[in-house]
Amino acid sequence: MTSRVPVVRTSVLSLVLAGAVLASLGSASQPSINAAAKSDLDRRLLAIQPSERSVPAPTIGEPLPITPGQWVTLKETDKDGHPTLATYKILAMQDGAYWYEVSTDSYYGHTAAKMLLFIGDRTSVASFEVRAMIMKDHDGRVTEVPPPTLSLMRSSWESLADQLVVQWNNLPQEDVRVLAGTFAGCYKGRSTVEFAGYSATSDVWYHPAVPLSGTVKSVGIDRPSTVELVDFGFEGASSEL
Repeated sequence: MTSRVPVVRTSVLSLVLAGAVLASLGSASQPSINAAAKSDLDRRLLAIQPSERSVPAPTIGEPLPITPGQWVTLKETDKDGHPTLATYKILAMQDGAYWYEVSTDSYYGHTAAKMLLFIGDRTSVASFEVRAMIMKDHDGRVTEVPPPTLSLMRSSWESLADQLVVQWNNLPQEDVRVLAGTFAGCYKGRSTVEFAGYSATSDVWYHPAVPLSGTVKSVGIDRPSTVELVDFGFEGASSEL
């Protein structure tokens, strides 16, 4: 008998979606593969060695508190076998909100977005609020989003902020091995992300020892894609914007 995987009502951010969001924010057209960017990313990926880190099973299904300096790097492989590296960072606090930055490196180039993000209830992105936003597109152009425009872009920035949403209640647990190490007792759920007509459903594994969303691994259900944790840390996050 096949076991039923609980649905995680709030979504984990697929890196395919992250790339689509950042490209849509900074470019009016779909970019082409950049030979230099492809060569650089392939070189970086070849240099990554699997970690011997071993993380014990969690004793409680609660996320780590969000604090400045935290960061995680995830690798995604899409249906065409193209990789993306994305790094999520908490930079600083300002008036009760966090400066939160997302950067992606793909075969199309490098993009980034930095948001002053107020985080309410971490089980729902609907309680989040973006107070400022700065973006960098594939061509290196940096743009500050005018405050009146932020409300119109809610669906876009929600897709990026979803990486901070956590809801692990009553999920089954499994051990997972990824580039960042072995994580015992990961919480396993099913997540669906949607943006601008794009939708993807994945099985996702989380561990409370990992900052931000706790994401360790994701495997696409309706679209062939994978996400795995490459590395993470609790200090040293710095901004490029």
